[in-house]
Amino acid sequence: MKNQNLKAIDKIRICLQGLTMENSLLQSYRILFMAIEAALFALGFVLLQIYQGKGLWWIAIFGWLVAILWGIMCHFKAKDIDRWRNRLLKVAGKVGLSEWFEYLRPGFKFAGGRIIRWVFNYLMPLLVIGLWVFLLKLI
Repeated sequence: MKNQNLKAIDKIRICLQGLTMENSLLQSYRILFMAIEAALFALGFVLLQIYQGKGLWWIAIFGWLVAILWGIMCHFKAKDIDRWRNRLLKVAGKVGLSEWFEYLRPGFKFAGGRIIRWVFNYLMPLLVIGLWVFLLKLI
């Protein structure tokens, strides 16, 4: 029995490492896409001020594509996080440690939960697309 618990604890450790790595990748993707969009917006404002918006459409289309890619990449990376979370909860339940990981259970959670993920994965790209439309209306 003790050997089985040690194996389960090793599985929990592996699941926690996988969950942490996937979450780190998701955050890195978000930062990368935000930096790309910020650089594109800066270029767009330069084109708007210096060249009266010539070529702004191309930058806006590229910005829209980056925002769509942002949403898609973050969606699938969030699915990977959920997969590791479900494995962790399953293994922890077998050993009797499920109460330690209650905070990982799916549900309506504001801080660090589903709401924050929804805002950064889906709402932010939509807001960026809206900002590109606003910028194009300034021409």
